[in-house]
Amino acid sequence: MKSLSILSLVCAISCTAIAACETAGSEGEGEGEEEGDPDDIPPVGAAELEPWIESGHYLGWDCEDAPHEPRGSSPHPINRICNNPLLANSTAGDAIPVGAASVKEYYDALDGDIILYAVSLKVAEGGAADADSMYWFAGDLAEAPVADGLGNSGGVPQTACFDCHAKAIEEGGQEQFFTIVR
Repeated sequence: MKSLSILSLVCAISCTAIAACETAGSEGEGEGEEEGDPDDIPPVGAAELEPWIESGHYLGWDCEDAPHEPRGSSPHPINRICNNPLLANSTAGDAIPVGAASVKEYYDALDGDIILYAVSLKVAEGGAADADSMYWFAGDLAEAPVADGLGNSGGVPQTACFDCHAKAIEEGGQEQFFTIVR
């Protein structure tokens, strides 16, 4: 029963993301990639990413202190964002480096449990308009993910994730990242 409600929530989030935006690599590869802890760069693809999330690698990153209501035009539910060192140490106005990543925890409003995760990862050089420079994941780790692909792969990674995040600069973000936790 909980899976059905989570699936309904995911569908609602995806549809809301599309409507809101209409209105308002893998580690070790890529030119310009910074050196650092390999665990600070999430793997690409649900099969590798889900165990990486479960291991809690991202919990050592720069994270918001607590879950909060969505900001600005965000269609996401209550959430908390963590940024890896490449993203957290990026300079406003400069290109975001390949390997920069963000993990967003989505929380159940009733019991405060994490119900979904979203990951955005810069996998290639490019700016806010380059759909193939970003990898997107969204899912609950127990079922097939709602989003799992590049921003030009069609489906949810393109129509919800990329199409919305391409507007991050308009709301004070950098490239395709709305929130930089430092």
